[in-house]
Amino acid sequence: MKAAKTVLFNVPGRRLPNDNIERYFTRYEKNTDKYREPFIQKYPFDSVFPLDIFADAYLTYPFHWHKYIEMIHVLRGRMTASLNGVIYKLGEGDIFVVNSDMIHGYFDGGPETYALTMIFGLDLFEQSLADLYDPVSHAVVFGRKVKITENEDPLIQPELSNIFLAIYKEFASKKDGYRIAIKRKLYEMALLFLRDISPEQNVQTSKLNQNYPALERIFSYIYQHYDNPDLSLEKAATNTYLSKFYFARFFRERTGMTFHTYLSKYRINRVQELLQETDDPITDIAYNCGFASIKTFNRLFKLYTGVSPSDYRRGPGKGNI
Repeated sequence: MKAAKTVLFNVPGRRLPNDNIERYFTRYEKNTDKYREPFIQKYPFDSVFPLDIFADAYLTYPFHWHKYIEMIHVLRGRMTASLNGVIYKLGEGDIFVVNSDMIHGYFDGGPETYALTMIFGLDLFEQSLADLYDPVSHAVVFGRKVKITENEDPLIQPELSNIFLAIYKEFASKKDGYRIAIKRKLYEMALLFLRDISPEQNVQTSKLNQNYPALERIFSYIYQHYDNPDLSLEKAATNTYLSKFYFARFFRERTGMTFHTYLSKYRINRVQELLQETDDPITDIAYNCGFASIKTFNRLFKLYTGVSPSDYRRGPGKGNI
């Protein structure tokens, strides 16, 4: 499979022009495969600097979790995020924050969608790590607010956006001292969460604990069998050693969507990948991703992405970034 698209940031600034974002970016390749290990992420960080930040078009990603802090900054378009069973609609300018060990995924990105993703380990804060924990919830302060928008957070969002983009520029340029500059910006970001977002807003607590083995079995089974058009809730429940009714309730509580909805979104996500990375006929891709009906496939693809598969393949994210 072709490596995922990643790009370098060239021009500073808080807001990028809507009509021509791509001219600010130069593409390079990143050796990751989101479908190789789709649920438990062990990110291939630099051994001395556990941080990565990249820009991506058509942002979609199946459910997963990891020990790191993850932030998404939507530069253009819209997408859907799920975190610990709650669904969030994200639009241009929004910043989405995921604490460690949170079940999350990204869906429904259209051809206009473009976003920055930053992932980092808390050990970057070294001796100051103790100061990052909320005195009320005892969770890391980055979990105090999940979705930060210009409308609801007119003071916080611009400042956080500036920090986000400054980190991206430093990471891309890798000038002398870039690690020091990024650490400085991360401390500014942490201070923003500590002082400007109240402790009462802390909503991110992990739901993994004893549910970890069941979730691993479920996502592993979907990963292995999503291309089978006969995959059903009943089969998934039986093969993950859960009753049909418990499976249905458990899945919805942990992901915020039904099994059938997630399976459809997962298949569409996989189609989106293959439309960008291969020249295979659209019908072949649809059948190979588990759709038994092209009519149903076309309807769901348009529902989740806002465009037809052929328009998606011709979209701005392929070949001209």
